[in-house]
Amino acid sequence: TRAPTFIEHPDVIGLYENYLLVHGNEKGIIWVDLQKAQERVLIQSLTAHQLECRSQVLLLPIPVNLSKQDQLALKEKEKLVQNLGFSIEMSGKDQFLISAVPSCLDASDASQGLLLVLTQDDPIPTMAAFAVRGKKRFMLQEALALWHQVKESPDRSVLTTTGPHEIKNFFR
Repeated sequence: TRAPTFIEHPDVIGLYENYLLVHGNEKGIIWVDLQKAQERVLIQSLTAHQLECRSQVLLLPIPVNLSKQDQLALKEKEKLVQNLGFSIEMSGKDQFLISAVPSCLDASDASQGLLLVLTQDDPIPTMAAFAVRGKKRFMLQEALALWHQVKESPDRSVLTTTGPHEIKNFFR
């Protein structure tokens, strides 16, 4: 077996909790909020018109009870629900079985994720935030992939900079 290849990234300072620290040359240190970055990337992939979200088929379907209001919302949003990666079928009067979920969700979050889609006017940002909220640690390669996808983002909730002057002030 071959040893894994480690790609050097001289601009990367390191990982701190859910932040990637990158040397920003004269800008100072760029802080990348990896959870916000992952959320942004997920929103972009979920809202791409031609892209359907990947599904993960469940070994055992998850039963969920839907109110009449939720059932009406399911009818209205059926195409969106399918495009996001859910597969749902009726199994009783108010009971449905979820047999597949979006690959960005854990199976344990299937019911709550479905209800978010059914009850929100704009469910994609809410579902993206819900999907990434539990991410505890990022591996370096995962963090680097996110960095390359968001490094041009003007959104200060994803990227922020600590300039040389601010860094010097830390030590005064």
